[in-house]
Formats: sequence, C-alpha cells, structure tokens
Amino acid sequence: MDYLLTLGSVLLNSDKKNPVVTLVPTAQGPVAQIFAPREDLAARQNWVMRNAAVVNARGWLVEEVNFTIDWDGTTWALAVNGPNEPIRVARYDPVASEQQWLQFPGYQGRSQGSAAILSATTGWPCLDLNQSHTEDGSPIYTRPFENSDAALSQFWGLGNVRELPPSSGKPQTVAIAETILMTARENEAFRSILLSDPASIFVSSGYPVLPGYRDAFNDFVRNDQSVQMLLMHEGPLTELEGWSCKICKIGFWFLAAVIMSVGAGALVTLTVEAPLVIAVAAAVGSRPLVAQAWLTGAASLVVLGIDAVLTSMCEWAGTCGSADVPRIALSTRAVAAC
Repeated sequence: MDYLLTLGSVLLNSDKKNPVVTLVPTAQGPVAQIFAPREDLAARQNWVMRNAAVVNARGWLVEEVNFTIDWDGTTWALAVNGPNEPIRVARYDPVASEQQWLQFPGYQGRSQGSAAILSATTGWPCLDLNQSHTEDGSPIYTRPFENSDAALSQFWGLGNVRELPPSSGKPQTVAIAETILMTARENEAFRSILLSDPASIFVSSGYPVLPGYRDAFNDFVRNDQSVQMLLMHEGPLTELEGWSCKICKIGFWFLAAVIMSVGAGALVTLTVEAPLVIAVAAAVGSRPLVAQAWLTGAASLVVLGIDAVLTSMCEWAGTCGSADVPRIALSTRAVAAC
C-alpha cells in the first residue's frame, strides 16, 4: 500500500513551518531542494511511500521504502549520489538500490514523528538537513549516519497533515508518553511488553529516542520512581500529586538527555540556529529565540542532574508549576525571554 506523505524536518518548526523536501524543475531535470510548505507547491511536496517492506538492519526492524512523486507525466524518486553529496531526483526504478531508503526508526502518519532516512546503499548515508542549508532552494545532503546528539539534524518528520488528528494542546511527545502510560496502566500484558523494551514501544509510537540513548531511556522507564508510581498506582491518577508533571518529564526526557550530554559550557554558546535550539523550540512549541534563552539558563541546572533540567522544561511548557514541584530559578535573561 502506498502512503501519501510529506517529508519535512521536525527540527525546523519555527518561522519556516517545517520546510519540506520539494521537487524543483530545472533545465537539467528535476532536483530536490528545501522549501517551506506552500499550497502552490503542494503537488511537488507530497511524496508517495512505495514498496514498504520490513527488513532487519543492524538489529532494528525498519521499513525499506521508495519516495516517489508524479510530475509532468513521469514518476520520479529520491535517489542518493553518495556520502556528503546532495540527494538527487531520478526516474523511478523500483529495483534501483540508490532509490531505496531505510526509515530508521520512525513512525508513519504524524508530522511530528521522527525518522532518520538512510540510504540502503553501502555505507548508509543519511538525509541531513544541516543548519546552514535551511533556506528555500537549499539542497539536501546525505551524510554519514550519526549515533549521537549530532543526529538531531538527521531526524525527519513524516506525515500527511490532512490526516493528522486534532491536537490535544499538549506537546506531541508528552501526549505520546501519556497515551502509552495510560494504556500500560489499564493493560497488564501491554505493561509487561513496555517494560521489556520501553524504547521500542515509544519509538514505534512516534517518540524520538536517538539510537545512542536507548539503553539510558530503558533504564529511566524501568527504574525511575515516578514512572513506577504512575504505572502501579491503583486509584485515579488525579490522586497523585503532580502526576501531569511526571508524565511531562517522560515526554521531554529525550531532549533533556541530549542537553545533559552537551554540557553546561556548550549550552551557553549555542546560537539561535543550532539544531538543539530548534529541536527544543519545536518540542515545546516556542520560538527558537526563547528556546535559546531557556537553554542558556538551563546550563546552571546540568550540574543538578537530568531531573532538574526536566523540571525546568516542564515548568516552561506550563505542565509543572509551584503546586507540583519546587520552582527552579532560571537566569534573568531566560526569565525575561519566557
């Protein structure tokens, strides 16, 4: 079955409103470039995901797919040139290895979901939207897959915005965490599956656990006292003080873990265009300038541990407050910006 999907970066949910991969006609033939989503470009921004097949890649069950688009009487497909080269558009060939991509890992149907899109060719070059190539008309490169916080520029949203469910008003990853936790509370069998490999369940639901952080995330879900309290409490969650704050911390854990690994010294040097700044802004639903100010203030929290960072982030998102947890002060700059 084919899926009509928009391929767009989840990291650039700011003034550009999730720029997407766009087919652009040229005298030498069509090419793939970044453009903001526009109605007049819709026919060249909606890609069909063809020949989806589940394969085992380095221990991950991932989808191997072709991304195609019909234009000017021809079916075109995204294709790879090689590592560190711009991606190209070629006439669709279902057996051409350079047109086969691995969705690693990802989730269909949500524009806020994430996936590293790797070529199935040797070396697995990955679609990479470098922060210096985000303006309309910029090319998209394939670069070696990063198993670190640098991979933030390689994680992409997949979805058809016309089919998205109404927003709950909560940050997407917080809503995902709440849905998973509520299901696990009601279904003991699902709870056992969840605790056996939390990262796999969360990733398959659209939560972006970067590959290098899976073990740490699994340890967090299995061992954190607040998570266990949410799972095992027999009465209504409303009886638990600060329950929504606890769920929010699960929802933002993936970003807090990256913040901790970046370190306090590097946080205060981040520019407004930095991938981590843009990722935090997109996750919370704020502007990059505000996210940059928050990260500058949060640098002083790194020494206190990941829970302090999570508390501050959830306070900023409006989910945690003084009624739930002690408020942690940010810098004057961060408070003013918020």
